[in-house]
Amino acid sequence: MITWHEVLMTTASTGGHWVRVPDNGWGALIAYLAGPGRVRTVARRYNDVRVVTVHDGVRTEHSEEITPEDVRGIERDIASYVAERAAPAPPPGVSFEILIPDELSFDELEHDLLAATMRIASDGDPLAERQALDCVLRKHLSA
Repeated sequence: MITWHEVLMTTASTGGHWVRVPDNGWGALIAYLAGPGRVRTVARRYNDVRVVTVHDGVRTEHSEEITPEDVRGIERDIASYVAERAAPAPPPGVSFEILIPDELSFDELEHDLLAATMRIASDGDPLAERQALDCVLRKHLSA
């Protein structure tokens, strides 16, 4: 299994443009599968948490700062998601960008990745999902 160190320390490929993947386990898996030379990190920024409560039919909202415990929970969830798909836990505290061909928009790539995910979702097989995502990425990123 390739390590995150190998994915991130490989010199970036030339050509194309960088796009940010979602800040969740699915996005981390996509970055990992994009492979060496196609991934870079950016510092993850955590926003305040919006808290909504309803008491006696009255809805109230307010913001709270995200706590270190919240951040640890997010990082655990991401690590768990990728581990179920046979990938190593990503480095903490970072988001990912992947390098895609100039002629491809992230919307197009995301559409195909989501379609692949949805085809597999009914099976509930995380390894099949990984394989489907890997096939989509190979198709779009091989040049």
